[in-house]
Amino acid sequence: MIYTITFNPAVDYVVTADTFRTGKTNRTKTENIVFGGKGVNVSLLLHALNTKSIALGFIAGFTGKALREGVEKEGITTDFIEVENGFTRINLKLHAEEETELNGSGPEISENELKNFFEKLGALTPQDTLVLSGSVPKSLPKDIYARIAKLAQTKGVRLIVDAAGDLLLSTLEFQPFLVKPNREELSEMFRAPADTEEQVTALAEGLKKRGAKNVLVSMAGDGALLYTETGEVYFAPAAKGTLINSTGAGDSMVGGFLAEFTHSGDFAKALAMGTAAGGATAFSVGIAGFQKIMAVHESVKAGVFDSFLVALNAIMPTFLLLAFGYFLKHKNFVSSEFLKQTNTLTFKFFLPFLLFNNIYKTEITEAIDGMTFTIAVGSLLLLFAVLCVVVPRVVREPKQRGVIIQGLFRSNYVIFGVSLVTNVFGAEEAAAASILSAVLVPMYNVLAVIALTVFTGGGKVSLKKTLKSIATNPLIIAALLGVFASIIKLRFPAFLETSLRDVSRLATPLALIVLGGDFSFRKLKGNMRIAGVTVFIKLVVIPLVFLPIAVLAGSRGPSLLALALAWETPVAVSSYIMAQQAGADGELAGQLVVLSAVCCIPTVFLMIFILQSMALL
Repeated sequence: MIYTITFNPAVDYVVTADTFRTGKTNRTKTENIVFGGKGVNVSLLLHALNTKSIALGFIAGFTGKALREGVEKEGITTDFIEVENGFTRINLKLHAEEETELNGSGPEISENELKNFFEKLGALTPQDTLVLSGSVPKSLPKDIYARIAKLAQTKGVRLIVDAAGDLLLSTLEFQPFLVKPNREELSEMFRAPADTEEQVTALAEGLKKRGAKNVLVSMAGDGALLYTETGEVYFAPAAKGTLINSTGAGDSMVGGFLAEFTHSGDFAKALAMGTAAGGATAFSVGIAGFQKIMAVHESVKAGVFDSFLVALNAIMPTFLLLAFGYFLKHKNFVSSEFLKQTNTLTFKFFLPFLLFNNIYKTEITEAIDGMTFTIAVGSLLLLFAVLCVVVPRVVREPKQRGVIIQGLFRSNYVIFGVSLVTNVFGAEEAAAASILSAVLVPMYNVLAVIALTVFTGGGKVSLKKTLKSIATNPLIIAALLGVFASIIKLRFPAFLETSLRDVSRLATPLALIVLGGDFSFRKLKGNMRIAGVTVFIKLVVIPLVFLPIAVLAGSRGPSLLALALAWETPVAVSSYIMAQQAGADGELAGQLVVLSAVCCIPTVFLMIFILQSMALL
């Protein structure tokens, strides 16, 4: 069993503000309560990676009870000692122009309470691992780390120490299995610079000479180095992402390392997982969950081949489901009527459930920011305006003009965009794409009506009817309900959440199977030149124009991929129906749908590969 020690756990009050001024009244932008402390953080991370642990330490007062209940609610087993005097500390973590912390002092721990604590440690065996980390309350003896390290050595317990200065140094004579200083702490301990890899190596070897078996040095944006007892040195690059809250990142590195090493005994794999876990937490409000860790883990892996695998894993499920749908239909395993009914069921129920589930438990302000909305909406309006000027000048056939315009800006975003973001980053991060769909889908429809009505010159598409269909669109309604549920922090009972999750999982496979079943390559006959040029501009030229703008604006990770897929995904199926209603070239509209769906497989793969190789995802 793995045991974690937190002498001084805390209730962290994490807030963000646009600005912070001392001596003034400041308003918060977001607020979150996080239960933690270094050892507790390690336990939470271990739990996220399906590794059991027991959290030890001291709690006191109403804040201590709240912390224990909160931690146990997360699935962590605790064995805290309740202290009579004082209360568990509350720490303020303020994120404005800079990160600012205001940490409480914690309770008073008596000699008898400390005795009870050591009695618990006395039951440990050589099969156990003990994680010792964090600050020491003033009421505890200064040699508490050394005493615990000595006990661990006597019992044959594997000891991991994450501390700074004299606390860490005091344990070295008892040969801890792993110590984890960061670069600054390493420099302070030896009063020597630790700016270069050579300098870090020399200081880390100093810790090994004094007794540490393995030394893990975290170096923030420069990655991490691991020096093993067998003399090997391993390096892991820093995870790439947007910093939200650095609190708990170091603890998460310890937890990720320990979870993987306990499973595999492989130092290299353990280092990669530790770095990923630390990065994932830094990119989250609290301790990162499994999917976030796994997504970041992909970015920690270096090399072209790994980027290739990320892109392949993202696009292949989509391709295989499309191909499976095509196979079922053209081998007569399913009928056209079945596909039609399934499509209706998916559109009205499964996809709305998916969008709602992706959004409602998400912190909206963290899932997607104003910049992402601005780029998405601005690029769409700019593209539409340019197309309305250029296309009528170069396309001679009036019935093709509106079709080409909508084919260039209109995407099958809900099916392709949301599913691909999920494939790369996990369901937790698909909220960015899901929320964006609530904005883009209505815009696609309204702009398509304008394009087909103004430039076709044939039949007319009713704007009133289109607006009514937008207002009653299940996808839009579900997305908006998800946003509302997120704002009011709605939570369902466990059985409803499980049912909602299970229904949501059906949406993407069914939608892609139906889309694949509707493919007919016979539709590609005729108009291939103009259809090919249109699809090339849509899937290659337009992303090449707008993606650099998004990158230069600072977009990264799930938000960047969500934006990219707004430009990169194939033409929406509904564009074919609307073209027919408008008296436009319905044949060309159908060709654009089929050809773009086929061609997007290699172009999306290449886009994800490039962005991953550039560490932008």
